[in-house]
Amino acid sequence: MNERKIELLLSLGYSIIPLINKTPLPKGWQKGTPLTFDEVKSYKGNNYGLVCGHMGVEVIDVDLKVLQSLEDRKTKWNEITSLINDNLEDADKKLVIVKTKNNGYHIIYRANNIEGNQHLAMVKKDKALIETRGIGGQVVMYDELIQGDYTTIQYITDRERDIIIQCCRLFNIFENEVEYKPRKTNNLITGLTAWDDYNAKIDIWTIIQSDFKIVRQLSDRVILKRIGSENAQCGSILTTRNLLYLFT
Repeated sequence: MNERKIELLLSLGYSIIPLINKTPLPKGWQKGTPLTFDEVKSYKGNNYGLVCGHMGVEVIDVDLKVLQSLEDRKTKWNEITSLINDNLEDADKKLVIVKTKNNGYHIIYRANNIEGNQHLAMVKKDKALIETRGIGGQVVMYDELIQGDYTTIQYITDRERDIIIQCCRLFNIFENEVEYKPRKTNNLITGLTAWDDYNAKIDIWTIIQSDFKIVRQLSDRVILKRIGSENAQCGSILTTRNLLYLFT
């Protein structure tokens, strides 16, 4: 990222901080006033960070390297972007997309209802596929622009921001497990507990199909819409694990 671009962004009101790799150099950068161009240059950093929360900036950070294969990464990114594009009108004009150093992506926008940093989609307890960088966060700035530009980050409505967050949550595959110990009543024929026997015979869709409809099929899940709801989607079924995930 060249200094001329940084100076332009600062003149537009954005808050930019110098970094060493991904680590901010200025102390107290979350609470301080934005640095001037001269102040930014005075630090001996090797990267620049876009401060989130300031001027309503929020970033969806998609970290594809947590997926094992290149094919999985390509498929998942296509699924994420297509789901957002299908549910957010003119997404290609409203969102800025930047490719990161490790072949991940930043989806950038401005909104009035942004929040602090949060995990949206986990693949394991300690591995986030999608998370936000909002109030109190920052992201490294990169030169490989896929859609739009840092100078053209637009405000979207509260509803549009909620749609993006909901779409991203649909890709979560990890939940903190709560231990449940059903009463052990073995089936005399199969040797299974009644609980396991029921799970083996009945799938989630059989139970809920009168209240939901399937609106999209992805590689490892189906996207659901509650019948009669105005929301474009309300959750998903992880087909590989027969698990139901609904928005709360």
